[in-house]
Amino acid sequence: MLSGLEHAELLNAIASGDGKRLCRVKGVGKKTAEQILLDLGDKAPELAAALGLALGAESKAVLQ
Repeated sequence: MLSGLEHAELLNAIASGDGKRLCRVKGVGKKTAEQILLDLGDKAPELAAALGLALGAESKAVLQ
């Protein structure tokens, strides 16, 4: 996953529920992207904070 997206971009995609952005990574299809969103969607803000990254505005709007 990290070979196709930067840390911040990956976390923003997960937090905002952007499966299409995840599908752009080689080897990640629709089902895998949906599973990633389901498993990690609620953990994205914690992961971003632990890495010292700020989530984008669209991600914050989805989370609130």
